[in-house]
Amino acid sequence: MAWTSKYAAKFTEPVADQMVAIVKRDIVAALAWASGGATPPLQPFVEYDLALLPVANFPALLVAPQQESFDDESEQTRHQTLRLFVSLAITNQDRNRLARDIQVYVRAVDAILNSSWELSVQDFYATNLPLPSPPYGSGSLSPGLPAGSLMRVFVEGHGYDEMRRTATSAFAMAATLAVIVELEET
Repeated sequence: MAWTSKYAAKFTEPVADQMVAIVKRDIVAALAWASGGATPPLQPFVEYDLALLPVANFPALLVAPQQESFDDESEQTRHQTLRLFVSLAITNQDRNRLARDIQVYVRAVDAILNSSWELSVQDFYATNLPLPSPPYGSGSLSPGLPAGSLMRVFVEGHGYDEMRRTATSAFAMAATLAVIVELEET
């Protein structure tokens, strides 16, 4: 008899992909909202990464899994809590301007993730959102999560550690969002 898996759970990969697709679609409008219509407007992300790499193009967004844990009391499903690391990197010659702008980018990404969960959860199930190339192949579309599997998206916190450290680069700054996602897959 050929091996067969009891579950079809896909864990973090489609969640990270879907988050990238949603942010890519909404970042221009979210930055305009978060900055109060600043002129000139802040640039949307031009680099998207799935693993920590040297940033070649700014502004950049990284979405990477940090941890998965499973509920040992869920029966016939894989009830899981995923922790994702979302990092933003921007550049400017003025460190004070960087400190202000990074907070606008964090606010925009936070609003995108929370609004998608609370106002339009179907975004997480959509299979037609364009993914950025690279890291995805040209013309790639979002995978979508299995219908009804998403139970919660919660931005747990924002981290601005780099703002308080001595600059290693006079022109770049990063911040992070800790995101928790709960799924129940069969």
